[in-house]
Amino acid sequence: MAPVGDGGRSPSDGIPDGDPDIRLSRDDRDDFRDELATVYTTEAAASTVLNQIDFPLAYRPALQGSNPEQWWSQIFSDLNAGIMAGGPYRRLLRTARRRFPGNAVFQRLATVYLDNQHVDAGNLDDGTSVSATENGLEPAEVEVGSAQSCHVIVRAGSEPERRHAWEILANLGLEPHEFWSTTDTVSYRVNDENTERVRERLEETDLGWTVVPAGEPDYVFQTLYARGPDGRQVRLNDTPAQQTVGNVAASVMEEYPPAYTDPARSVVVDEVQDDGSGRRLNGDDTLHGAGLHNGSRMRIGGDASDAWITTATRMSKIFLCHASQDKAQVRDLYQRLRSDGFEVWLDTEDLLPGHDWDLKIRQAIRTSRTVLVCLSSTSSNKKGYVQKEIKHALDVADEQPEGSIFLIPVRLEHCEVPDRLRKWHWVDLFEESGYVKLIRALRS
Repeated sequence: MAPVGDGGRSPSDGIPDGDPDIRLSRDDRDDFRDELATVYTTEAAASTVLNQIDFPLAYRPALQGSNPEQWWSQIFSDLNAGIMAGGPYRRLLRTARRRFPGNAVFQRLATVYLDNQHVDAGNLDDGTSVSATENGLEPAEVEVGSAQSCHVIVRAGSEPERRHAWEILANLGLEPHEFWSTTDTVSYRVNDENTERVRERLEETDLGWTVVPAGEPDYVFQTLYARGPDGRQVRLNDTPAQQTVGNVAASVMEEYPPAYTDPARSVVVDEVQDDGSGRRLNGDDTLHGAGLHNGSRMRIGGDASDAWITTATRMSKIFLCHASQDKAQVRDLYQRLRSDGFEVWLDTEDLLPGHDWDLKIRQAIRTSRTVLVCLSSTSSNKKGYVQKEIKHALDVADEQPEGSIFLIPVRLEHCEVPDRLRKWHWVDLFEESGYVKLIRALRS
């Protein structure tokens, strides 16, 4: 069946109707569908890419009442049924890679199925064109000509948040149109090409935003890693490519106490190379301009000439999460760890009169290298603040790169380990070799 296009447009990627389509393996087709459901979560966002490949309007299901996975499964089912000619899977993959050059799944599939084909980076049929990058990624999509305008990337992880963001942009007179979306982020095309003017309007809003200047690539890095001055790594998700290196460094350094953020000291950022060496980055460059890619690792710290980060100031703090009923055993552990040279945070030792204790505890968890969750038959079933501490530790643990040791369940006696902690291998402190194993983990 011939495609029902929008006004009889020709295919956007220059592939003739008779050109054979790519043949995705079953696993790759499932990966492609699932990733599309992750980045195109609304009907408006999905329509952008479906319009570009001329998917028939009459066959498009309604997203309302179904989840994105079901919706895209129906789209793929229709493609498999042959409702379109002209290599729809090829065009869909090419379009997805152009819009999300930092997406690891799209890049992998494109490398396997597209890179042996000639790709003409010409004009797209929605008034956009492709410009080459210098970091080996597929060119990112930009706007040109009369359609040229800024984009605004907003943090919004739910439909109410997206409606709120859209309403704010609309009330500012920016006439927002959704360009793409991920689970936690959405990009809107606005009606103004003046970057500074758009930023000035957004300054007084409550949105977390990044302005993409007209004509610049608009995409996010799904995952970046940043190692702070204490050696602790954090994972950054959905980071706009148009954020500057300096802004990313500042957001990481906000989590550190004043000893690490002396305004008289300069902060430098290196991209960590495969051999462990560093490539110095310019803080004023955007992440895209700096040549970073999805999965890049950065090292953030003080200029070596300042020598402001020394062994004495490196944060090796260990946070002891425990129930008050286990205080005696936990205090013994505290003293033992300190005698072995570790810096340990314990509420009864580190909280001072007048401190906002809830804030201080959350800060201590976030700035610790390791959190030891001390468990007993009492604490495992106890309701109260200890459960809140564990929840906050789990949230921070989710930000750590795979393979790092941040959270360690420590059994003080025979007891059940809560389900939400069972993914981590625990240590039994009551066994003869338990403490030795714990020290090995802390020093690894």
